Amino acid sequence: MPITNDVAQTSGIERYFMHLAHDLKLPLQSVKSMLYILELEILEGKKSEAILDIREVSNSIGRMENIVNNMMEYARMSLIPNELSSFVMRDAVEAAIDDDLLGYEITIGESMPVVRADRRRIELLWRNLIVLSIRAAYGERPLRIEIGWKIVEGGYEFYLKDNGIPIERICAERVLQGSCMSDVTCRNNNIGMLVSCQIVSSHGGRMILEPNCNREGVTTRFFLPANLYQLDESGNSI
Repeated sequence: MPITNDVAQTSGIERYFMHLAHDLKLPLQSVKSMLYILELEILEGKKSEAILDIREVSNSIGRMENIVNNMMEYARMSLIPNELSSFVMRDAVEAAIDDDLLGYEITIGESMPVVRADRRRIELLWRNLIVLSIRAAYGERPLRIEIGWKIVEGGYEFYLKDNGIPIERICAERVLQGSCMSDVTCRNNNIGMLVSCQIVSSHGGRMILEPNCNREGVTTRFFLPANLYQLDESGNSI
């Protein structure tokens, strides 16, 4: 049986700051180490090595920028309601694939449906899921990401399947509950997954994380209702 996520599991300011501190620590440590190495390379005149290390520092800064963006969105979700509009889900997926993600094999299903949701947040959701899969790439095996969907009762189920590092079922449960931040062996245990769960929950949906049957990678599924409407202060549809 797959592991599911509910709204209550992603609440709590203490858990949020634990995620944030954990996610920022690794790229900060990387930048600190690389700057020390850069200083030595510059003093020794190793220009080519220094250029490569500058790129690594830039990548770490990019990871921190993504963390900060997720941090800001997490705060906004408690203050600003979803701004609903109708759009084709494929357009949101393609918009989420920035230039830095174009070098990966990402297959997007055809004829994805029109959904009513907060497009900006759905784009962030897809980007988070794609980045989580990239971070979990397995050794020399080329990373493959498959994105698709199907009609289910009451709405649509979307999925992202990768062939990266597998995940144990108990670990999948702890990831969705946000309770495995001290376990560095547990993939997807970061602020990006926490925000993704919150985005899905705020749209009345649910997140599912399940190991693939061939022990290669993970499939992340989320459900969105087919009829999602903006509510006024009295709880009536707008």
